[in-house]
Amino acid sequence: MPLVRLAVVASLLLSVGSLSWGLLSTPPMQAAVQADAFGTSAAVAFGALVGSWPWFAAYSAASKKSGYACAMVYAIGALPISLGFAAALSGTPTEGIGWNIILCTVVLWSLYLFASRLRGEPGEGSRAS
Repeated sequence: MPLVRLAVVASLLLSVGSLSWGLLSTPPMQAAVQADAFGTSAAVAFGALVGSWPWFAAYSAASKKSGYACAMVYAIGALPISLGFAAALSGTPTEGIGWNIILCTVVLWSLYLFASRLRGEPGEGSRAS
């Protein structure tokens, strides 16, 4: 089970890091950081914390045998979604930044709702009950 938890933590760090990079690389956010570095950093950190509940839930699910599939599917699935949105976010016009973040959050949360329905233990292959 520790490997599954490690995968969830790595997915969280890479996903939140890439989305934060994508967000902070936009000109409006760079201007906001220059104007109020502490406030902008606190807002990004708060948003990352609130938006990260699926990783915390997947990490918790990994402690149970029946939550193995949920944790692995979410850890593996969330990373390419986050990287894709981060790449798109870095080139988004000003008016699309918020929509991009909202859409990414909805997709990631929906992925967790899908993954939480999966039940499986290590070594079960593709069986789900």
